[in-house]
Amino acid sequence: MKVPSFLLISLLILHPSFSHMSARGVFTNHDCGNPIPSEEHIVQSQKNEISVLGTPGSAMSRKELSGIVSNLAKRQKLRKQSNGSKEVVYDVFAMSNSTTIGQLSATVAYTLKGLPVVYHILENNHNGASSNPSATAAQLDFMTNMTNRLYTIYDKTTKTSVEWATFVTSQVLVHTESINYDCHYLSYYDFQNIVTKVSEWQFKLHVIICESNQWSGIASFPNFYPATDVRHNIVRVDWRAIASRDEMGNYLAVPGADGQTISRTRWWRTRSTVLAHELGHLFGLYHTFQGGCSGGDGVADTPAESSSSTTDGCPGLLPYDKDRNLFDMNTKFLFNFSGADTCVKGRESIYPVCPTANGGTTCPACCPNCPLYDTTNPFDSVDEDQLVAPQCCINDAPADSCTSQSGIDPRNNVMAYIPDFCSYELTPGQMARMIAQVKAGKIYIYCNYADVLDSSTCAQVPCSSTATSPNCKMGSSSYPSSVTPSPTVVLKATSHLFY
Repeated sequence: MKVPSFLLISLLILHPSFSHMSARGVFTNHDCGNPIPSEEHIVQSQKNEISVLGTPGSAMSRKELSGIVSNLAKRQKLRKQSNGSKEVVYDVFAMSNSTTIGQLSATVAYTLKGLPVVYHILENNHNGASSNPSATAAQLDFMTNMTNRLYTIYDKTTKTSVEWATFVTSQVLVHTESINYDCHYLSYYDFQNIVTKVSEWQFKLHVIICESNQWSGIASFPNFYPATDVRHNIVRVDWRAIASRDEMGNYLAVPGADGQTISRTRWWRTRSTVLAHELGHLFGLYHTFQGGCSGGDGVADTPAESSSSTTDGCPGLLPYDKDRNLFDMNTKFLFNFSGADTCVKGRESIYPVCPTANGGTTCPACCPNCPLYDTTNPFDSVDEDQLVAPQCCINDAPADSCTSQSGIDPRNNVMAYIPDFCSYELTPGQMARMIAQVKAGKIYIYCNYADVLDSSTCAQVPCSSTATSPNCKMGSSSYPSSVTPSPTVVLKATSHLFY
């Protein structure tokens, strides 16, 4: 769905604080709109990458990216082997005496550990569905765990994985104030009232569960707001984008006659990947189709994709194969695992993306005869619910919307506009970009949760009681009663309103 230009202009005039936003749409099985980061933000992002990694992310080789993953995986393994018997600390200054870009990138890289996620449920924010926004503890835990799975980065070259960021559900707050309008239009004062109810809020990620008919999720890019602005670490998620059943078809919420005890989910929301997508934006990632066939997402290992409208499902890419090389010329001609028999009962152990649901014989993501939701239920969310499921296990070939560029469309990527059942991976190149953007634009997150000692960067950054970084365990300042923003580049508002 494209929003008419006259409406965009009107909305921008009425709500100027909502420029700088990225979103996932809700009305169809792909998202509605093409966010365009300002030229100023693109240039600043490249400067951040050169400053942190020594080169723009788009110029990094596969060997360099593999080196980052391997280096982080080795360090992570060493920490786990220590079993807490000793503190394993990596000093950025000591490690940065390297001579080549590849070595520098591998040594200054870091992982983020134990990022606290606070879920804010706007209970009375209801304007379209038959019940108020809601989410059970099981639903939120499932979404947090899914996000952790998706932020485990896999390198296809070395067959190595690293948990780049881990998230923990820190708190769930139900806000009963009357906000009876589309939460796309929350004001600065709304955000302030929501976020500041949490102690040490500057050091936490805030996920607002609410209702919007404009998107499934929305977030800002780094550098848009100072570290102590209440909007700095906010993600908004439409409550109907949270899975009410897990991948095996088990309920995460029990249907209630009043419609209040279940967060009714769109038929294609089976994995709650929307949070991982929006956190990607919060940490500096663009959509995979940014820049169209010129490949403007700033990442070297995501093939170019023409536009958001090309991602209607993920033909040829399910069952998901984490080792599939999207840049291999032969890949686009390889049909999907010999056709529909990949979903037949008995093959699930080989292709775990196709589990049985309630004793069914085919995977719920693929089988049109195994709907997970009763779309005639009066408590369903919006009229897009339907008794149709994607044909992901048919004999189909992957899409290639940019034939002049190498690679097929990355429709298994978290940052594409795709249904949840397609969304499986973030790449080493996307991790490298987040490493640079978080350090440059989210200094409180970096200094409190990065697994490296970086005294030169973090000496003046306050620490939270939830901090896991050695920067806060080895003499950094404690959390003060009044926090002043650390120096950061804050971009000016632009005329772009993103959906």
